This record gives sequence, structure tokens and C-alpha cells, in this order.
Amino acid sequence: MKNYKIYISSLFAILFLGAWSNLANAAACDALGTAAAPMTPSGCDTAPDIYKTMVFEMGLCTTTPTLANRTTACTSVSKIPAGAVITVAKGADTALPGAFTRPVNGTYTHGYVIMAPEFRLTATKTFSSNLSGQSNTAGDTCWTLAGQTRDSNVATAYNGVASTVIGARATWLADCGAASSAAPAETIIVQDAFGGDTIESGNADATAQATVNGVTIKAHLTGDTMAANATTSAAVTRLVGFVTFATPVVITDATSTFTASFRTTQGMELDPTGGGDLNKMSSGPFVLSISVN
Repeated sequence: MKNYKIYISSLFAILFLGAWSNLANAAACDALGTAAAPMTPSGCDTAPDIYKTMVFEMGLCTTTPTLANRTTACTSVSKIPAGAVITVAKGADTALPGAFTRPVNGTYTHGYVIMAPEFRLTATKTFSSNLSGQSNTAGDTCWTLAGQTRDSNVATAYNGVASTVIGARATWLADCGAASSAAPAETIIVQDAFGGDTIESGNADATAQATVNGVTIKAHLTGDTMAANATTSAAVTRLVGFVTFATPVVITDATSTFTASFRTTQGMELDPTGGGDLNKMSSGPFVLSISVN
């Protein structure tokens, strides 16, 4: 029997930025951020050296999914109740663990993914001019520091760990200096709102939508039940992403296996201040791809 192979590249083109309004216009940095190719110190997206996130479930849908109808409109193709931490190397595909379940034959117009609202970044970047970080030392190389901060920039704990409020320089989660001084550690960004404030303030949202490269993405910040949007940032424990496919996915008798991988090429957002400071590096775009064979 002839084996038909369908590639669903960029099945989920999910870009979770701190400021969702910038999502569709996110620009790649001018260079790689290495000594050989330093970056211009301006707001842009680049690849972290290590990028981690946690996935609980993903699947395909035959009609427009919502939080209310997801379990009836969609079929899970991978479910990991305890969650799986995905470590993505810069510029490389990383396989998603867990077994895949074949959905019934049919046409699937949408997809979904359920994730933890956290992104873990480790990076060292070199710039074309000097910046200053936590230590207030000027240098052309900057790196992530160990710590956790919320997108709403409040101190509420997440997973039992208090969150750092980025304010005075001592609280910053990036440092700069000479390349020989670089000591990168993991910065955890908790996506607890879209808009840089708390959901309950009315100045940020639990839902956001954008179209990127022809793919429409809608994201919801929810609690554990995922039945409705979270009404407070502190209640956010899941991030549910719904994607409208540019071309529907068709499952036939010839479809036998699924494979999935993450890739990040612009998985980190750099936004130095106008004063030449860098207080943190934030989460940026990644892509979850599925191949159907």
C-alpha cells in the first residue's frame, strides 16, 4: 500500500509574548547575539540557548473549539496528566514525549494545546554596544539570572515559589558585562495575563488572539478545570491555545502514526530600556509541529 505522508508544519504557531499586542509584529533580532554576530540593543525576538515549557495535552478538532466545547469538538492525540517538560535546544527540533492516539478518520479544521503558563529561559547574548543589568556593570554581553517573575509583575507565588517583582536594580533578572563574566541561569516567566498587568485590574486580559503567517491563534489563561477564563491572575494554572488551520488536516486509512516536535528560533524577547539597561529577558515565539504518517 502506498504510504501517504502529510506534514502539518507549524500546526501550532503559538507565540506567547508578554505584550500580546506585539505578537503579530514581533521582529527577529538583526543577528544571533554571539561575539561574531552581535545584536543591536533594541526590542526584538531571538533564540535562547535553552528553552523549556510544560505540555499536558494536545489534539485536533472538527469544528471551532472553545473552552466550553473542547471535549466534544476535539479529540486528544497526546495526553500527559502530570505534564512533560520540553527542553528545546536552539535551532533544533525536540521530540515531545508520550504516546500518541490516532483520531478517527475525518477532516480537522482546528487544533489545541494545553500547557503550564510558564516559560523557562537560559541565554547569553552579545550586543553591538554596552548594556547594564543587575550589577550595573556595563558590557556588551548579557545573560539570564536565576529567578521567577510574573508577566503581571506581582509577587504572588506560583507553584509555591514567590515571584520577583521587577523594580529596583537588585530585583532584575538579567546581568551584563564582559563575555568572560557571563554566568547564565534559568529565568522563569509566568504568563498570568496578557497585557502586563493583573487580569482583575481590568488593564489586562485572560484571552488574546492574533493571526501570524496565516494561522489564527487564540489563547486562554485558565484554572485547572479549563472550563472558563481565569478571573484573577493568581488563579491561572493553565494556558489553552486554539489554532485555526490554514488548510484542514485530513485523517484517512493511510494515516498510521503521529510525531511531534518543538522548535524555537525566536523563543525569547529582548526589550532593553531607552537608558541602556536590560532588566530581564522574556518569553517569545516557538512552534509545535506535528507530522502525520
